[in-house]
Amino acid sequence: MSYGEIEQIKGTMIEAKTNWFLASLEYASYNSILLIPILIGLKKYTCQKEKKISITTSIIFFLLATILYFILQKEGASLDNIELPIIHIVKQYGTMYQYIYGAVIVSAIYTSAIAAGYGFAENCSNDKKTYKTICMLICITAIPISKLGFSYLVNALYPVFGLLGLVQIIYILLIKN
Repeated sequence: MSYGEIEQIKGTMIEAKTNWFLASLEYASYNSILLIPILIGLKKYTCQKEKKISITTSIIFFLLATILYFILQKEGASLDNIELPIIHIVKQYGTMYQYIYGAVIVSAIYTSAIAAGYGFAENCSNDKKTYKTICMLICITAIPISKLGFSYLVNALYPVFGLLGLVQIIYILLIKN
């Protein structure tokens, strides 16, 4: 191995470490921009139960993330350039499971979108007329956006929402307290 190849690998490793940290911030921020409006709407149902709910959901999330990690590690490089790798893995167990998992994913996407839209409209409106207008704008905007494709939307919107989520977190931590 030449010195130039070693330097290239070293540079790639440093870049990967930096990108990993930024990607984790972006991921957490992205999730907060979707989660916070939903949690605000649920506040009246969860008072005095926050600690128990947080611990329970953290344990569930950790277990599911660990299982997913090991499943993806087992498959390795065969999943490169596949948009939804879990559907590809599930397909190996039978087409029926692929369709069931696909339906679960579609349901999760729709319920997340509906909850985020509801939370956004609820928090940005003062009256029923404004609420209906915001809901109508969300629905109309969704039509052309739906034609763009999943990968494109993730690549384009993920960083934008990650940055907006980071701004939201900073606002909550510094200004609201």
